[in-house]
Amino acid sequence: MRCGALLFGGLIACGSGPASVPDAGADAQPIEAGPDVVLPTDPIVVVSGASYPYGLGVDDQYVYFTSVGDGTVSRVPKLGGAIEVLAGGMNNPHRLTLDDAFVYIVVSGTPDQYLDGQVVRIAKSGGPVQKLATDLHRASGVAVFGDELWFVNAGTVNSGHYEGDGVLGRVPKDGSAPPEVLLDAEDYPALVAVDAKYAYLTARFSGLVVRCDKSNCARSRRALFSGLDEPLGIALAGSTLVFTEYHGGRVLAGGVDGTGFLTLASSRGMPADIVTDGTTAYWGEVLTREISFEPIAPNILWGTLARADKDPNCLALDEHAVYFSDEVAGTITRLPR
Repeated sequence: MRCGALLFGGLIACGSGPASVPDAGADAQPIEAGPDVVLPTDPIVVVSGASYPYGLGVDDQYVYFTSVGDGTVSRVPKLGGAIEVLAGGMNNPHRLTLDDAFVYIVVSGTPDQYLDGQVVRIAKSGGPVQKLATDLHRASGVAVFGDELWFVNAGTVNSGHYEGDGVLGRVPKDGSAPPEVLLDAEDYPALVAVDAKYAYLTARFSGLVVRCDKSNCARSRRALFSGLDEPLGIALAGSTLVFTEYHGGRVLAGGVDGTGFLTLASSRGMPADIVTDGTTAYWGEVLTREISFEPIAPNILWGTLARADKDPNCLALDEHAVYFSDEVAGTITRLPR
């Protein structure tokens, strides 16, 4: 990993070089454990032949992923091994997020209108699928914070056009109460990030990054950044937001208070999903098929970790590696960082 300064926070940090281990089994310790562990220094294809793998998450032992083609969510040891299907029967499962015990999944619903979207959860070891929110119009993004699950859905599609009725909502992550709609007039809210006080979303077709206070979202809604050309991916690095501009071809950063707007990388090939470890941003580019990275600081050039075979979709991050799904190629790859 390259060194860089954390913008706005004043923290100087540098990642360590790659380190690696043998296959993690069901009862294994985290793969980072052990004084003599040596991790692979080359990319590893962790999953191949999957049916349009998309959503992605990692914990100490496993990579969790959705397969859009066969409606399943599965897991596999982080260095490859047998795939374990945790649940099936989902209608277009896409993005997911994790906590210590559960996988939370965005189910987009039935094309072409996607009126039956859902947010569901399933135990990490498998079991029944619990529906947390239903009848969503193209559910698109999900984030977990504390005891709450936050979600966005893009909104109603009419003759190929979105109606501008996209929703930001939240629900107790145990399903103990019905979901609550907090914003209901966003133009294609794509993805959501959450911290202790605020929820942040990318409003793709209105070109905004939006923030609202979790205690009174509707009255505190604020456009932090505007005039963007299809903002899409979003992630938090302390007091900094990093986000992608899909058609504008830029990777951007700005303070959670709306100040300090900064271009991290420009002239990129449709950057989409983005993740961060707090000091460096990692993103995938649909057009160039690259997985790239950039310290969250001015005037440091971006770098490329690898190229995807077909079409990089979602990314996930652990201490030693970046993982990305390639829906068209049917693979999930681990890249040392």
